[in-house]
Amino acid sequence: MNIQQLEYIVAIDDHRHFVTAANKCFITQPTLSMMVQKLEEELNAKIFNRSVHPIAPTPMGEKIINQARKVLFEAKKLKHLAIHDTLTPFGEIKLGVIPTIAPYLIPNFIKNFLLQFPEVKLSIFELKSAEIIEKLNKGELDAGILATPLKEKNLFEKPLYQEKFILYVSQKDPKSSKKYATMHDIDMSRLWLLEDGNCFRNQVLKLCDLKKHKLNAHVNYDAGSIQTMIRMVDIEGGVTILPEMSRSEMTPKQRKQIKSFTSPEPMREVSVVLNKLYYNESIVLSVEKIVKKSIQLLGVSKSQGKPIHPF
Repeated sequence: MNIQQLEYIVAIDDHRHFVTAANKCFITQPTLSMMVQKLEEELNAKIFNRSVHPIAPTPMGEKIINQARKVLFEAKKLKHLAIHDTLTPFGEIKLGVIPTIAPYLIPNFIKNFLLQFPEVKLSIFELKSAEIIEKLNKGELDAGILATPLKEKNLFEKPLYQEKFILYVSQKDPKSSKKYATMHDIDMSRLWLLEDGNCFRNQVLKLCDLKKHKLNAHVNYDAGSIQTMIRMVDIEGGVTILPEMSRSEMTPKQRKQIKSFTSPEPMREVSVVLNKLYYNESIVLSVEKIVKKSIQLLGVSKSQGKPIHPF
């Protein structure tokens, strides 16, 4: 058994195709098959069920592959230990970020991260919370930035900041002149929401307790982005609830349509999240440092409020 064989079975599990995995590993498909077969013979266990399409691991194979991922992660840490400070990130960091944070945070985050850690390759993926959780559990991402708590037993969460919710109101709304808003001020039949599956939508649903209210019966449109919701309010009227960070992309005219909620303000907790099995302190510290520096530039307030759980 060797490290390469472990890399091969992880690659096959990731791609569920021998030829694709072989290409990713820069070897021929016959060589890959032979090395995997030798590992199976050594362990006296079938790792993959080759009779199904796409190829899939056997129940024992899943356990072996999960352990292989841990071994490869520890081997990667060992190489780094011999060369660098253990608290300095190294190699490549694969980071997942939810869509209601990425457009505002990531431009500043990338700039600051590359200045601080120029030797690290940073790969960022904009994904919904469920996708980030799945990829963290499978070891396909090193970390995620998303709303917490997640209540996932295999994941470690380090809170980064709290962000308040704001109300964006059409100029046509009769209550647009009010400085502060309460939930009673919102016409639930004129509330624009993000598409299903977005954790921010879930938070808004909880905040508004929409089970007790009737949504717009004439138009049912789930927006794919925050910018789309803002546009819908500007053109069609109504209101929407947004994360405070979104105001950084608004025009001066649009900012006049923002209403703060009365105290206690509803907020969301945002954390860096890692798989406990692949916990890497250098990633936690580096992401935490750069995120906190980046949100200062976005003007996210430090006021305390009432966090709304995403799940």
